[in-house]
Amino acid sequence: LMGYAFGPIVGAIYAAVVGMISLVVNSHVKLAALVSIFLAMVGGVLSYVLGNIFGIPFTKAFFIVVIVRTVLAFPIYSTLGVDPVENFTHQTSQMLCNLIIYLPLLGLIYGLIGAYL
Repeated sequence: LMGYAFGPIVGAIYAAVVGMISLVVNSHVKLAALVSIFLAMVGGVLSYVLGNIFGIPFTKAFFIVVIVRTVLAFPIYSTLGVDPVENFTHQTSQMLCNLIIYLPLLGLIYGLIGAYL
């Protein structure tokens, strides 16, 4: 939402700051967790590109970003040595949560604020 609405720099910075704060607060700083921040930053930039360069509506752009993030995450985490079953279940559950819960919620929020941007 941040990248789509406010640009790629804001989307990437927001992902990095919120991701790092979350990791530090949870004392969960490790390489795989840092990769998740990187993937969120890529998602913020990609959502801007899809929305503002290709003119794709927010909900479709969000859907595409979630799929791209999942496709990128699986081989990256596998390379880092994350257990394949854990990797699959985590990526699948995260993708479904994003599509079932966050997509409608963020679509509603963007629908409310999008007219003002």
